[in-house]
Amino acid sequence: MKILICGTPGTGKTTLSLFLSSKGFHYINYNTFAFFSRSILKYDKVRKSYVVNSNKIYRKLGPILKSLDKVVLDSHIIAGLPKKFDLIVVLRCDPEILRKRLMKKYGAKKMKENIEAEILGILSHECKKKFRDVREVKTTNIIDAKKGLYSLIMNPRSKIYTRHIDWADVYEKKNALESLYYFINS
Repeated sequence: MKILICGTPGTGKTTLSLFLSSKGFHYINYNTFAFFSRSILKYDKVRKSYVVNSNKIYRKLGPILKSLDKVVLDSHIIAGLPKKFDLIVVLRCDPEILRKRLMKKYGAKKMKENIEAEILGILSHECKKKFRDVREVKTTNIIDAKKGLYSLIMNPRSKIYTRHIDWADVYEKKNALESLYYFINS
């Protein structure tokens, strides 16, 4: 089984991918693979991140994925990924929890950019444009996320986790949409 786990930084991609690694899956981190396969084009000083050569990633990653029976790929980048995955999971995290997680790693600008991407569901949208069957798993509680991910692996054809997670809708139902707006703009 070939699994793609993607999500905004801080949603738990590495944690859940390493969990699957402990269950016998080979683990590949997109960023690490890009670095060691010499697929980095440049360093973007403004965004404080590396720009990768997605064509080179595709050429180098495809044969590796093909050669492995049980593999999990951890990525927040969709460009350069082959379409041959048995399970595509987008991790989604409540923006307030995500903010707490990202405060430990990023400056204010980068943190805000990633939280906005999560609220808007940008990665989920990109995945759904590229892949057919995309599942969304909430990672606000990582223990529940592990259970959910494991149940998906045991039954990948089930219809669980097919519903789109819309954080604006979630916050509106809690009568907290205004606080979400303030949260983004603070």
